[in-house]
Amino acid sequence: MLEASPVLWACRGGHLDILKRLLDRGAKISTRDKLRSTALHVAVRTGHCDCAEHLIACGAEIDAQDKEALRPVDLVKDWQRGIRQTLQACADRQRPPRRH
Repeated sequence: MLEASPVLWACRGGHLDILKRLLDRGAKISTRDKLRSTALHVAVRTGHCDCAEHLIACGAEIDAQDKEALRPVDLVKDWQRGIRQTLQACADRQRPPRRH
C-alpha cells in the first residue's frame, strides 16, 4: 500500500466534500505519493472527474509528472474524453505564451 496524504486518499475515493474541506483548511494541493503522483494524477487515474475538476480550479499543476514521467492527461482513459479536454484546456491556460 502506498503512503499517501489525506488529500490523495480523498481523491482516490472520490470524496469531493472531504477534498474541499482539506484544501479549505490549508492542505497542500501539490502533495505527492511514493510514485510521485499528485492528487490530480490520482483523481484522473481513479476516474473521479469531479475531484479532478476541483483540483484544477484550485490551481493543481496540470503538467506535473509522476515517477514514470506521466502527466495527468496521459492517464485519461478513452471513456473520460471530457476530462481529457478539460485538462488540455487548463494546461494551455497555465503555460506561458510563446515568444516569437
